[in-house]
Amino acid sequence: MTFVGLSSKEYIAKKSIGDLSESHKQILEIKKYLKNLYEKNLIIGFEYMVIKSESDIYDEDLDIDAINKISKGLFPCIWINITYETDFFEKNEQKAIEEKFALISL
Repeated sequence: MTFVGLSSKEYIAKKSIGDLSESHKQILEIKKYLKNLYEKNLIIGFEYMVIKSESDIYDEDLDIDAINKISKGLFPCIWINITYETDFFEKNEQKAIEEKFALISL
C-alpha cells in the first residue's frame, strides 16, 4: 500500500510457521528490531501479531488467500506490517529485515 511519500509492506515470518513457542520468541526479536528502527526514524511505524487461526485473519481483515499460500494453512504464523517513507527508506535496509527474519511479502 502506498500513500503520498509513504509505503507499507505486509509480511509473514516463515521461520515460526506452525510453532507457537517459536512464534512468541520471534515476535519479541522482531519487535525489538523494529522498535530500534522506529526510534532512529528509519521507519514510520509497524504492527505485528501472532495469527493463531483463520478467524484471526478474518477479525483483522487480512488477505486470507495470501496468508494461506505462504503458511500452507498452518497456524500460528506471524503477520507484520512495516510503514516507511518512500524517499528515505533504503532498499538494502528492507532486504536486511526480510532476510534477518525470513519474511515473505504478501
